[in-house]
Amino acid sequence: MVTFIGIVGAADRQVPTPIGYDTSTTPRTPIYHSDFPYGFLIAVEFMPGMSHRPVATSTFNSDPGNPNVLPDFQIKSDMKLGNGSCTICDTAMNNPPPGGVPADTMDGEAGLTCPGVSGAQFDANVINDFSCRFDVRQTSDTACTNNQHGLPAFYMMGSTIQFCTPLGVGSEIAFPQHTRTRITAHARDNIGQPGPPASMIVEIE
Repeated sequence: MVTFIGIVGAADRQVPTPIGYDTSTTPRTPIYHSDFPYGFLIAVEFMPGMSHRPVATSTFNSDPGNPNVLPDFQIKSDMKLGNGSCTICDTAMNNPPPGGVPADTMDGEAGLTCPGVSGAQFDANVINDFSCRFDVRQTSDTACTNNQHGLPAFYMMGSTIQFCTPLGVGSEIAFPQHTRTRITAHARDNIGQPGPPASMIVEIE
């Protein structure tokens, strides 16, 4: 289960107060504001769900010919990030210069933005392209969020694991300006059972 999804200040590692909530969803979706399209972190925390099984930890598991091959941590954006490159996991480490992440509205229709790839395979590619940019923090003292004392700690009490953009959101996955972007994430447990998704909205000046 998702216990927290939000943006984090790159300097103080604090979570800003949401400017509001989208109450059309259950649970309601927090809305965060940033003056800049990059330069912050994204963090998502989880705890075991009804199965009580541990949250699984992989952030990349891709087969361009098999849409059923997916990582345990899965995250998508409904707007393209950066240049929306269709190359999977073209990060600075893997593919200099790095590329962005295509938009996906969870229904596969956005697959039309990547010629020759659509439907479930497009969804799988986009998930891997975004999820691979996160790392896993399995103890609270290694979190990318800080507590009120300025020390690393999971943001929510009860969280057992955190996924975080380790170097923050760079210009390669800059959020579109003057609009709102919905980010949706979920994770699987250690036998592959998916948990429910949760979302946040990021508003860029």
